[in-house]
Amino acid sequence: MNDLAFAFRRLRKSPGFTFVVIITLALGIGANAAIFTLVRGVLIKPLVNRDEDRLVYIRQSAPGTRTENSTWSIPEIQDLKAGVKTLSKFGDFSTIAFTVLGLAEPREVNGGVVNGSYFDVMGLRPVLGRLIEPQDDGPKAPSVVVLTYRFWSGALGKDPSVIGKKIQLGGVEGDRTGTIIGVLEPSIPYPQETEIIANVSSSPHHLGATMVTERTHRKQYVVDSGNSGFKGEDQNAEQIW
Repeated sequence: MNDLAFAFRRLRKSPGFTFVVIITLALGIGANAAIFTLVRGVLIKPLVNRDEDRLVYIRQSAPGTRTENSTWSIPEIQDLKAGVKTLSKFGDFSTIAFTVLGLAEPREVNGGVVNGSYFDVMGLRPVLGRLIEPQDDGPKAPSVVVLTYRFWSGALGKDPSVIGKKIQLGGVEGDRTGTIIGVLEPSIPYPQETEIIANVSSSPHHLGATMVTERTHRKQYVVDSGNSGFKGEDQNAEQIW
């Protein structure tokens, strides 16, 4: 107690020094708290994904372009699905910029385009409505959109009335009118952070001949959930997490 009283008297006599000590302690405590929060959220806290330990990110090498970790073209994905028998289900994902009309003011967003099995493979669930499913696959399927939780809560104030709303998705190769069918649960964005996620028929670019037929047009990420035991000359696979 005597030591504390002495220290308090000395600090009171030197207000400048006292201020520096307090600021230094505050910054140190704050930095440690921030680092711990980040480590806990990324490395310690489990992901929300169902069966997260079974998720596999599939990559390929492209010797012609001297690429060791390349994404996929649509024809290459079709070859992969036909040739690999040791994986249970594939999820395709790519990104594209959309200009969205119909949600308050017009805005440009970073959008994801996925096939009907992507959310099931990733083990993610909706907090509102439903997610994109196999019934939403195919070029003639109605355009549907899922909002990420961050976009729904930040830009739209968690408005529950967005389900069923029609929005216009503008892109470099034309426009589509899509229906909002759901809101994705809070989750770590993978492979890239997006604000909305749409089915393939929502993007004229993904329906074009370049995307569908050219093997050098590699925009697709491929994820699998299941047995990752590749055989023979199957492409390489590595765990995401």
